[in-house]
Amino acid sequence: MSPTTRRGLAPGTSRVLSASVRPPRTPPAWTGGGDLRALVARYEAAAAEWTERFEDLDEDALTEAAVEARAEGADPVAAVDRLVRAELRALEAWNQALTKFGEDLVAAAAGRPLPLWALDAGRTGDARLCQARQILLVAATCYHHGAAGPAPDPGRPW
Repeated sequence: MSPTTRRGLAPGTSRVLSASVRPPRTPPAWTGGGDLRALVARYEAAAAEWTERFEDLDEDALTEAAVEARAEGADPVAAVDRLVRAELRALEAWNQALTKFGEDLVAAAAGRPLPLWALDAGRTGDARLCQARQILLVAATCYHHGAAGPAPDPGRPW
């Protein structure tokens, strides 16, 4: 049996295949990901400030602002309003940083699919931002109304 028959290809077929097969149009998948890891580390360092800022925020912090304002002869309602507005601005800055982080990841990817660990960093950032927003909403509601509504029943089947 000839070498050509054994391989199942006609003579010269390998040259034709190599000339007719095009490289993939998308860039290859990530290897290493050093640029992305640097972007993730930079975002996480910036987000640590916001995470810490909202970590201990509750109605007591708002009450404290009102008490301090009253002690200084200032309007306690205005003091609480300033504090809540400052926290809202912090949430907006965090949201903008998260948006920029996503844009930077996409730009660094240059058309390649993002690795799961980079996507997880973005998802975690979104979840923490939503938690911080929820913390502020609960703190303001509890300060003004004494409670934030009913808590979910842990005995539910779902």
